Amino acid sequence: VERYPQGHFACPDGARAMYLLVFPNRESAVGSLTGVLASTVAVFAAHPIEAVKVRLQSGERGGLVAASGSRWRQAAALFRRPYCGIGPHLLQYSALNFIRFGSFAAAKSYFQRRRAASAVAGWAPPP
Repeated sequence: VERYPQGHFACPDGARAMYLLVFPNRESAVGSLTGVLASTVAVFAAHPIEAVKVRLQSGERGGLVAASGSRWRQAAALFRRPYCGIGPHLLQYSALNFIRFGSFAAAKSYFQRRRAASAVAGWAPPP
């Protein structure tokens, strides 16, 4: 495989242009993918709790407001299918954190490079 001087692998120009359009630098790529991973874990942890909360508040699917069945059946119905409807929640938070974490990482690396360049030039910003 042919390597470029910067250490990048050779790839078609269209694929490289698309990659650089989505990820302007490595920090942005790592930040974006970290955001998607963090939001996925958070949604899988929080969605069942939110589903039970909504079922309790709305009284649907055997919530405690429902009139039929014993209290145990009503309580068990609250915990049935805890991941039902997780798709839109997962998509929303993954997209949001993809942008949020990627933008933060890109801005952080930009300001670190700028501070390093100004220190080399002889001017150091106050701590």
